[in-house]
Amino acid sequence: MPSPNVNFKAPLKEIPEAELRKTQSSPHHTGGFGDVWKCIWSTSSSDPPVTVAIKVVRVPDSTQTALLAKTARGIRREAHVWGNLKDDHILSLHGITTGFGDLPAFISSWMAKGSLDSYLKEPITLSTSQKLDMVSACV
Repeated sequence: MPSPNVNFKAPLKEIPEAELRKTQSSPHHTGGFGDVWKCIWSTSSSDPPVTVAIKVVRVPDSTQTALLAKTARGIRREAHVWGNLKDDHILSLHGITTGFGDLPAFISSWMAKGSLDSYLKEPITLSTSQKLDMVSACV
């Protein structure tokens, strides 16, 4: 499969923090490197509000400004790549936002059943072969 053509000059959709409302006072999920907030995204248009996931990379030391700037550039680069990927097995990126930490944060649709990893760890009635099929479809 050829690699996608990524247009780094195309504007990256930046969603204002004012359009996002947290559903609780702490992250919905936390991991080793970041947090996931469940939020409601409401625009000023007539579109209905949408539940989204705000994926925030945590930083151990916010005083290292050069490292923060480099990491922010990397996040924006990753957002450009992710935003250009179009496939039924890839979660779409709505855009990025600020105000959830020291770095830009990714905004994607909220997945009610969580990540594929956590879903496959649940006591569900899928055979090992079905689980492997789901994972291989994502690779």
